[in-house]
Amino acid sequence: MSSYSSPSLSGSSRYARTDSSSSYPSSPSTSPGTTPPSPFSVKPPSSPLSPTFPHGNTRGYRSTPPPGERPQPERQGEASLGVDPSTLVGKTLTCVRRSRAHPTVTLHFADGASFQVRVVGYDPHFRGIPKKLESDSPVLNPVSGAADVSLTVKHAAMVTLADKAFQVQGGGGCGNAGAPGKGKGARESRWTQKHAAFAVKFVEQDGWHCVWATLAEYDDQDKERCLFRNFADVYVDSLHPPSAVPANAARAKPHNRSAPPRSRTASPAPERVPASPTTQKKQKPKRKNWKKKADAPKSRW
Repeated sequence: MSSYSSPSLSGSSRYARTDSSSSYPSSPSTSPGTTPPSPFSVKPPSSPLSPTFPHGNTRGYRSTPPPGERPQPERQGEASLGVDPSTLVGKTLTCVRRSRAHPTVTLHFADGASFQVRVVGYDPHFRGIPKKLESDSPVLNPVSGAADVSLTVKHAAMVTLADKAFQVQGGGGCGNAGAPGKGKGARESRWTQKHAAFAVKFVEQDGWHCVWATLAEYDDQDKERCLFRNFADVYVDSLHPPSAVPANAARAKPHNRSAPPRSRTASPAPERVPASPTTQKKQKPKRKNWKKKADAPKSRW
């Protein structure tokens, strides 16, 4: 169904846990009979779960999919996306900004570094199915869109979550709000979707803070009726490394690539030879505009 998940995520070293003694959070999944939560809906953090994940939980870490689980397509080149989240450990988070135009969350740290949580496969020019980020943490989901904090990162990792996805095909009628599959002749399919999420834990607070991505389509006539809901992977990428030049620093002017001036050797001045006295006598000054005067007429008488 979706090209954003792979069963190899849980076995990859890239998404391995940073602390084997710590538990990872879970976020509620949406069943086809209920209305999906609004993007970035703030929910109180759930209690930490055991790494073994007791029976009945919709999320877990599995090495082999169960018989009823839809096989996940393999993704190419995902291991090269972004940076290792463990690089955030020890940094002090100072500001969190959530974009209202794109599915991204930007994390600013005290050392000048900035990291961004993004959705795998998202293209701002060709968006396709609407993608949104959801979180169970008020820290990573500020109500006003931005918040100043002072939290030290204790653990950070990519985790694999398993949620129920569904799709409704056919059926022209609309059922109750948020209840897909009520139209006549509609067929509904459900499956378990694995997807990568970003989880972080702070020294000053207990519990994990998690961010994941969803894809959803709604009926054109009934905007509350969800026809398709799936999950996408997220990754963390670096925006401004600590060694980067500050934005307010003056930009250096480009160097001119003109050739260096050539050294010119001064040529000796020509020597003047004084004229001999004989030569001076022979040379007579010329008279300019000289005309011979006419003789005066003589009288006849």
